[in-house]
Amino acid sequence: MNFCPNCQARLNGDTEACEQCNFDLKNQGKWNRFWTSFFKVGSAEGQENAVLHKLQGNDLVRAREYKKALREYDHAIKLDPLYSDAFNNRGAAFQHMGRYEQALDDHRMAVKLDPWDAVAHYNLGNDLQSLGQYGEALVSYDTAVEINPRFAEAYTNRGVAYFNLGEHEKAIENYNRSVHINPALADAYNNRGNAYHQLGDYELALEDYTIAIRLDPGDAATFSNRGIANLRLKQFQDALDDYDTAIGLDASLGEAYAGRCLAYLLLGDDDRAQRDMNSAVHLGVQRPDLFEAVDKIRSSPDLRSPAGAG
Repeated sequence: MNFCPNCQARLNGDTEACEQCNFDLKNQGKWNRFWTSFFKVGSAEGQENAVLHKLQGNDLVRAREYKKALREYDHAIKLDPLYSDAFNNRGAAFQHMGRYEQALDDHRMAVKLDPWDAVAHYNLGNDLQSLGQYGEALVSYDTAVEINPRFAEAYTNRGVAYFNLGEHEKAIENYNRSVHINPALADAYNNRGNAYHQLGDYELALEDYTIAIRLDPGDAATFSNRGIANLRLKQFQDALDDYDTAIGLDASLGEAYAGRCLAYLLLGDDDRAQRDMNSAVHLGVQRPDLFEAVDKIRSSPDLRSPAGAG
């Protein structure tokens, strides 16, 4: 089945332009999904069975049965070795498993087979970003949004790549485009809050974290991030409340214990602060800046809230 790479509308037969958005399908100097279909190998029955295995793999991914999903995608690719969607989706399963090198191989094959698949380019960018190759990830995200200029998630993750490169203003530009396209994308607000935080604009960071929480109240990391902003704004009780919520949602989130440790210290509760410090270290938090902050607060009583409130 073939779709317009710009608006994702279904394509009907040998057409030169999308009927929905009038996107030029033939004169772009690139292969598209329609033309790659001419090079399919194997019988029509084999290709139909490949689709069924891919769909079963998709169901298994949704059920988080990733190893079983891989087997279904393997079957699909064996039946149809040029099935770009099967490579793309198998790569996504590898992503879920943290096997980024294998995901990278599959997504490179997917974009080779179907260079106009914006999602495959996006997934390739995610692989590269997970492997710390931020500059190369930008190239993939650029291609994804060139193919589909309304791909909000691609703008968000391109913003993350810029953030990881220390280019926070460019990151914010991408998050702005993302939320303009999809105002309900919580991840874009959370990441924009991180960028504002790095630029020292804690009020704007707080606003974005609050919007993200309203859109996705089950994301522990966003509550933890808002806790940091509240600490910066000396709203210690609000910070404590955010960390409590974050830990209630995800008791393995070490950064939330680290932040709550600071909130307790600033509110004058050294015993609970020490317990949270121990929990943070136990969960793998190794941050010299955290230990320095704890020492500074303990040695400077004037930093603490005299009323025990923010």
